[in-house]
Amino acid sequence: MTKNYEAITCKVAIYALDSSKVLVVEYTNNVGYGLPGGHLEKDEEPVVACVREAREELGVELSAEHVVLKESWRHPDGKIILGYVSSLSQEESMNRIDRAEILDIHWVDIEAIRSESIPVGTYKQFIIDNWPA
Repeated sequence: MTKNYEAITCKVAIYALDSSKVLVVEYTNNVGYGLPGGHLEKDEEPVVACVREAREELGVELSAEHVVLKESWRHPDGKIILGYVSSLSQEESMNRIDRAEILDIHWVDIEAIRSESIPVGTYKQFIIDNWPA
């Protein structure tokens, strides 16, 4: 049986080490903000895809053993989203590697997510539910 890897997307909520903020990206093709991530490549494990996407989009290296699957859900467009969490120092140097895909990168606090002053669409509840204590 052949799997449709393009129908599966991994997204990773990267929280600051001190749990004060979450990293969101502003994509060129969306209104609002989202989480780093993307489609799985053929025969790629989802956690490996999250690590690869973080490297490709942000220029950071996440440790696969610190990228944890928390939940999955179906996006309104039909894709299956695998929601992962990880952490990173806010001082970590990031670079918008794919400038055609990403307008900007932001560290935001939970109140910006709750109040939707930073609109993250379908990721809002996932980010709030998995915010480190």
